[in-house]
Amino acid sequence: MTTVVLSPVDAAAPAASLAPPLAGPRVLPTGSGIVWRSWGQGAPVLLLHDRHGSWNDWRGTIAHLAARFEVHVADLPLSAHALAAQAQHSQAWADALRQDLLLLGPGQRWRLVGQGWGSSVAGLLAPAMPQPCALVLLWTAGPRAAEYADPAAQLLPHWPQVNLPMLMVWSETGDKPFPVQTALALAAAHEEREWMVLPAAGDCPQHGHEAALNAVLAHWLLSHG
Repeated sequence: MTTVVLSPVDAAAPAASLAPPLAGPRVLPTGSGIVWRSWGQGAPVLLLHDRHGSWNDWRGTIAHLAARFEVHVADLPLSAHALAAQAQHSQAWADALRQDLLLLGPGQRWRLVGQGWGSSVAGLLAPAMPQPCALVLLWTAGPRAAEYADPAAQLLPHWPQVNLPMLMVWSETGDKPFPVQTALALAAAHEEREWMVLPAAGDCPQHGHEAALNAVLAHWLLSHG
């Protein structure tokens, strides 16, 4: 039986607070073409931006998570953006990320957080990691949902045997409903897969709705370590 999370912030989640100032990152070269920035100490968390984004999309989230985790933010090269819609290129970036994560945190159990296309890459990356991962996948619902529906649906063939803790978050925008059938299909027959909706959170919940998102991320990642 799949657990369905409907509230944007669990009652037991810590209260949202203003983010502390974001200190300069540690920039970690790996030779893969991916630019890595890192903050904090603790269990490792990877943040993956959408195909038109950059590491800056996570500025409102980094400081909150870095108080509890070692946060690594991947900045994918611009060449990735134009190719992101093609599944084979998503797999290629997942393979490159895997090699880098083995260098950055060998033997660690990673927590992967992606937005849009970054969620699809995270979904391809997680099963290939040697240690079990926990996943948070952010997608948009509403007028632009079609842009993300295919990446979400593309994960279905890869996931029948993937039994990893997972939270799928749809941020609502506009007046159209989120793709409930996709959510149900992705979560079907897997108790470890949860999903929820962030009402009226827009295309990028990290901007303008980061308080609710940060509370959800911190609480869920801490409870699924």
